Amino acid sequence: MSLSPARAHLRRMQAEREAAQAADTMAGSSLYEQMLAQLHTHLRQLKQVQSRQRRTELKSEYLPDYAEYVEGVLAEGHGAADEVVMQVLVWRLDVQDMVGFMAIADYALEHHLSLPARFGRSLACFVVEETSEYVLAQDEDEQAAAGLALLRQVAPLTEGADMPDEVRAKQHKAFAVCLAQQTEGVTEAISHYEQALALHPTIKQVKQPLARLKKQQT
Repeated sequence: MSLSPARAHLRRMQAEREAAQAADTMAGSSLYEQMLAQLHTHLRQLKQVQSRQRRTELKSEYLPDYAEYVEGVLAEGHGAADEVVMQVLVWRLDVQDMVGFMAIADYALEHHLSLPARFGRSLACFVVEETSEYVLAQDEDEQAAAGLALLRQVAPLTEGADMPDEVRAKQHKAFAVCLAQQTEGVTEAISHYEQALALHPTIKQVKQPLARLKKQQT
């Protein structure tokens, strides 16, 4: 359901006011409770759909209903726990809205927010792994441009965060794949491939491209 410009503006202003007052908890936020109730309705609807493609389509339809609320929280929020914002983070990834995903990820990592328990991963681990897999799935043109920029946006936000070596290795691999497409990036690509192997010796599709790059430099 799309909002009129006036109602959308009011919702954003209300979200900003309430987020600014909710440094420790969102429990008393009437708008938050409304958005949470809407979210739970949408989650129930999604559970009734078996088609992954249809679920993604539904998420795309739902996301505009949360846009003004999330914008308000990001503008004036103080890092209070917020189930709505974190679920929107996941949905933006699911529909491959990486700009919207990173806007929330930046805020959530800064304030040490957590994903819903069912994800079983820290937020930093989730962001590193999902962005790396996203970049690796793109074509070469996308990897060399937007993919590399995305990885460089994520890296400083998650530097030093604890996560499985396999996840960090995947990030190094994604960096290497992108950098290897640039003449001036070959040396850095070799370094990332080597770091990926050091962290995860059985990682796939690393040894052969690493050997090819090293041969280029001889």
